[in-house]
Amino acid sequence: MILDSYTWSLETAWRKLCQEHDECIRILEPDLMHDDNHQLMARWRPPSAGFLKLNSDGSYKEDAQVMGGVGLIRDSLGKWICGFISTYREATNSPFLAEALAMRDGLILAWERGVRNIICNSDCQELMQIARDSARAIHHVHGWVLTEIQNLLSRSW
Repeated sequence: MILDSYTWSLETAWRKLCQEHDECIRILEPDLMHDDNHQLMARWRPPSAGFLKLNSDGSYKEDAQVMGGVGLIRDSLGKWICGFISTYREATNSPFLAEALAMRDGLILAWERGVRNIICNSDCQELMQIARDSARAIHHVHGWVLTEIQNLLSRSW
């Protein structure tokens, strides 16, 4: 993991380090897995009964100028309902845009599947904040996709 030739951003390196740490704890000290003080990564928390949760994540590889997105929808027991994986090629690529496109695609998937009680979750705090703020969204460099997200969120969920 650490020795590959790709140069990671600080955020990516931290996320990978946390994943490796938690995997080592899971294998070497399984009793500690239930203790949040020994976990570095945030654990998935189920939605309330009657709701589904959309987890989406985007990724951007600068040297290849390609973005990708994944998402999955699970119920309150953690049961997988549906999911997607996508590759994006836009005129302007960025990690934020990849996150936003993944969220948009997850919301579209949920709507098309008839899901109406949904909670959205993303590891991109900036996206979660801007998606709720029309004034910031419309003036953002990626305002077009943020507007699409806001239009999706304004439906009768």
